[in-house]
Amino acid sequence: MSKTLDFLFFLAYNFNILNKTRKMLIKFKIKNYRSINKEICLNLKASNDNTFEKDATTKGILKTIGIFGQNASGKSNILKAFKEFKQFIIQSVLLSNTEKNLPNEFFKLNKNTINKPTLFEITFLLNNKVYIYGFEISSQEIKKEWLKKEKNNVILFERSGQNIKTNKNSFKEGNSQKKIKETRKNVLFLSLLSTYNGEISKQIIDFLNNIYIIYNSKDRRDSLDVSFQNLNNEKNKKEYIDFLNRVDFSIEDIQVREDKKLIQDSAIPDSLKQLFLNNKKESILSRTIGLQHKIFDNNDDTQENAILDFFQEESNGTKEFFALSGYILKVLKNKGILLIDEIDLGLHPLLSQYIVSLFNSKEFNNNGAQLIFTSHDTSLIDKKILRRDQIYFTEKNKYAETKLFSLSDISERKDADFSSRYLEGRYGSIPYIVDLENIKFNKNL
Repeated sequence: MSKTLDFLFFLAYNFNILNKTRKMLIKFKIKNYRSINKEICLNLKASNDNTFEKDATTKGILKTIGIFGQNASGKSNILKAFKEFKQFIIQSVLLSNTEKNLPNEFFKLNKNTINKPTLFEITFLLNNKVYIYGFEISSQEIKKEWLKKEKNNVILFERSGQNIKTNKNSFKEGNSQKKIKETRKNVLFLSLLSTYNGEISKQIIDFLNNIYIIYNSKDRRDSLDVSFQNLNNEKNKKEYIDFLNRVDFSIEDIQVREDKKLIQDSAIPDSLKQLFLNNKKESILSRTIGLQHKIFDNNDDTQENAILDFFQEESNGTKEFFALSGYILKVLKNKGILLIDEIDLGLHPLLSQYIVSLFNSKEFNNNGAQLIFTSHDTSLIDKKILRRDQIYFTEKNKYAETKLFSLSDISERKDADFSSRYLEGRYGSIPYIVDLENIKFNKNL
């Protein structure tokens, strides 16, 4: 069996991608959050563009979206907004007794938006039904909250302050005055209902728990933990090594080990040691990962292997792809959604293209797993990799507000060289550098 067919077999049977249950994100709306003032919408509903339709879409929903644009244009704020949105829903009940502010980081450069509510809303496919859920929040309370079915615009519940109205026929889990009275001003009604195992609310929480967001350095460390967990099982490890070797990492084996180590014997700085000891923590979990490679002699014989310390001897690019791989395989397995800020960080352009193409493929992803990423890698702005409706740009207007638009919004031709036209400034979303042309190599040479 060829390697390609073998990998398809591995995805199809070990990842259960033949299960056709769909859980997909369709839209995400944001208003009055950080650099986003007026409402923007990241829309994964496919346009009427039929380019690579069987690869790029599932049930008319895009599997991949790439967001490009200059530094400080608001790309990362879109992912941060989604991270805050998800975390608040998951943790709403737990955080209700704390003094922590709600994730209302209003746009600060307009007098009309200061201290005004932030809006988040998602439209998503769940068990063959399309739902719309959202809320508006200040830093201290939920101003509005709503859950609807898109078909026939059926309102399941809507909230204004502490006034909550539910649909007695279509949303029975909300028909309880006791639960309504329990819903504090800083607690989402949906989150509270999920703690009572409400049928729809619990399914929505499960849907959100299958969304993974890599936004900052902590998220990247967490992604390494996911990869590490994959290696605890021999079958998973073999599949994981196979995946890494498909992008030319030449790994024979991976050795992992976790040990408890006394704080005093660890290599962490003395100031941190004292901090742990002050908190009565005498040991920490020490992790080692060794990647086994072949040793070659002058005759290209490979009789021996060497184990390189992952943290000390492998390149940053190897570490980055190694960490991302855990989430990539997890999301493909569970029909999940992966959001990555700066997907190209530390990676060769071909590796970034491979990740995007893996999601944007009917062979390797026919179950509706989704990828949303930001990037500065213009090699990804390519009609062979992404369709026009999969390429989004952010830019700031003269009021420092983030604008979001796709190539399909501006009616770009299918056959255009997207990357070249972007770098030429045809789409905006690039930095204006005053003396760049003056300091380039002399064009007459």
